[in-house]
Amino acid sequence: MDEQKKYEVIKGLADHPSPNKERAALTLGCTVRHINRMLAGYTKSGKEYFVHGNKGRKPANTIPEATKVI
Repeated sequence: MDEQKKYEVIKGLADHPSPNKERAALTLGCTVRHINRMLAGYTKSGKEYFVHGNKGRKPANTIPEATKVI
């Protein structure tokens, strides 16, 4: 799922006075319980909540450049 789409849906849900969590759950393909978790994370951390923790890192099982056959 696209991080930006999750952010936009949850931000819209948080900004409106009468949110429709069921509709947001259908849009994102998750449960209302997970929507509640994402809302709590958004109110606590903002947009950073939706960025994956390993973004920008190399995988642990990456073959070093020195050992690759060219």
